[in-house]
Amino acid sequence: MWSTGALRAHLLAAGLAGTVATPREENLRSYRLFAARDPRVLLGLDPVRGWDEAGLLRLMADRCGGSGDPGNRSGPDVIDPERTLRGLDAFAERLGAAAARRVPVLLGTGHPHRLLGFYAALADALSAAGC
Repeated sequence: MWSTGALRAHLLAAGLAGTVATPREENLRSYRLFAARDPRVLLGLDPVRGWDEAGLLRLMADRCGGSGDPGNRSGPDVIDPERTLRGLDAFAERLGAAAARRVPVLLGTGHPHRLLGFYAALADALSAAGC
């Protein structure tokens, strides 16, 4: 188990937080496609409510810590490491609770080529826990 400081350092060094490899233009494109309910970005899910691009930009700025400025249209994008750490803690708590209750867990990602090993190991662990 990593300390919080070591995990933060890893997230920053790997480009998973801080300035990230995904350019701003690509993230804004994904927000536009999601708002248009493009199946390529919905991961097979049907959102309960509709979203517009401005609302998604505000949500992502709030949740990820990047810029909420609609005029910021290009260049590098940012993910706040502290928000990422809080999100990972919440993720771990929810998975732990699901495993304790042995309930089904749906796994999905928009990055299957990079995270396939992680999700395979997670699926194995959840299956072993009775999920």
